[in-house]
Amino acid sequence: MNKRCFLSFLIAICLIMTSSVAFSEGPGEETEHEHDYDGFTCTVCGWMQPGFYRNDELVMSWEELEEYEYVDVQNNQLIGVHADMSEGRLVIGEDVNYIDGNYNDGFKKCNAKEVWIPRTAEIDRYEATGNETIEELRLFNSPEIIPENCFYNMNALKKVVLPEGIQFIYGSAFSSNQQLTDINLPSTVEYIGREAFYGCGFQHIDLPEGLKTIDVAAFVSTGLQSVKIPSTVENIEDSAFAYNESLESIDMSANDQLTELPNAMLWDCKALKVFLAPQTLVNFSKGVVFGNSTYSVSKIKLDLMVLPDGFKSFGKEKLVCVEIKNLVWPRSLTDVDGINNEVETIYYKGSEAQWNMIMGHTNFENSKVVFNATDEDIDRLISSIVQ
Repeated sequence: MNKRCFLSFLIAICLIMTSSVAFSEGPGEETEHEHDYDGFTCTVCGWMQPGFYRNDELVMSWEELEEYEYVDVQNNQLIGVHADMSEGRLVIGEDVNYIDGNYNDGFKKCNAKEVWIPRTAEIDRYEATGNETIEELRLFNSPEIIPENCFYNMNALKKVVLPEGIQFIYGSAFSSNQQLTDINLPSTVEYIGREAFYGCGFQHIDLPEGLKTIDVAAFVSTGLQSVKIPSTVENIEDSAFAYNESLESIDMSANDQLTELPNAMLWDCKALKVFLAPQTLVNFSKGVVFGNSTYSVSKIKLDLMVLPDGFKSFGKEKLVCVEIKNLVWPRSLTDVDGINNEVETIYYKGSEAQWNMIMGHTNFENSKVVFNATDEDIDRLISSIVQ
């Protein structure tokens, strides 16, 4: 072997032996890099040198935490966090490839304020269920799924930072986190599972384009004030947004996949003011979308309901508990069964003659009817009501 070949061989060996970490720059994009630390923080990906921190100062390295049994790591699996690390940040070592909260403690008993999970670590169910002190979670790994019950009932949890690459958030993954007010959903998420965010405290959450399914009771009893459904959602299951007492607006107008809505989707959303239906909605045939248990004395008072061209019937829906101030009524709707006649103004997208041909139109003789309402008229109406 000549000197040039030998030198190339040595360089190749050195490159192989150099420590590097894969990280995701976006959906489907992975590169490798060596951490370039400025102080304790990697300038490339924001990761910090593993260990325990207080006030952004390293108190004990990960190796020291292992050596003095502050953490229990066996065969590269984090079994538990056993010692007091209050008021600080735990950055888990990149030698960990699995966090076992299913058969062991994971970090259920960890009393740090923050926990950072490395890219190398696979997560499992019950990682931190019932934890009383963790306020912030940062995941640098890109699991395809967030397992069921993974971060369930963490009573102090306020903020979660999720990486790109996650596709499925399974049942009760973040359920019963009443203090959780700040969470991002990556653009790669396609499925949100049953009761995944049940009882969470956030007032707003951005549902990403690419999301396909919102399962049963996924967002029941949250602090949501407004919701915008992406164009890509193909399936919403029963009670998906029920019992959101602060929910004022749901905008589904960008969606061109849904033809009907599920039972009890907006049950007991007492503060609801604005409902913008999907472009492709034909009926509410799956059951009662709106409603509450005290409709005889307490009604949902909508400022605006917009139904799309092509909408035909309310099906099983009975809007007996809904008063509507402004209703956009498409020409395709000729079945008035189920519509409460307490409508202040109807914006009818047809002529007066066509309106008079609708059987039951006289039920609305106390309503103001604007005939030949155009798309531009509807846009102006929406803009005047929706902030």
